[in-house]
Amino acid sequence: MGFWTRPLAFMERCREQFGKRFTVRLPLAPPFVYISEPDQVKQMFTASPEVLHPGQGARVLEPLVGSNSVILLDESAHMEQRKLRNTVNGHVKRYKARVLAGDQYQP
Repeated sequence: MGFWTRPLAFMERCREQFGKRFTVRLPLAPPFVYISEPDQVKQMFTASPEVLHPGQGARVLEPLVGSNSVILLDESAHMEQRKLRNTVNGHVKRYKARVLAGDQYQP
């Protein structure tokens, strides 16, 4: 119940009680593993995409984020979506910079 009403306080209590890495099991959802040790977080984000497959565990989020969200995709499909998103974001940033400078935007 605490997870839904006061999530931050709930996570802090779990960390105090169970340590810097703990698992939360909620009804009708896969287990969620929380990591708060900075070195472990870095290892997770820098691990090879062939080793970790976060999209498998995140399927519960599909109704909220859509089936092509980078959160749900793994390996090459994940990288393709990231490259596409970065390209679009780059064009938007350049457009905004040119508008602020008073220039016409040319991709």
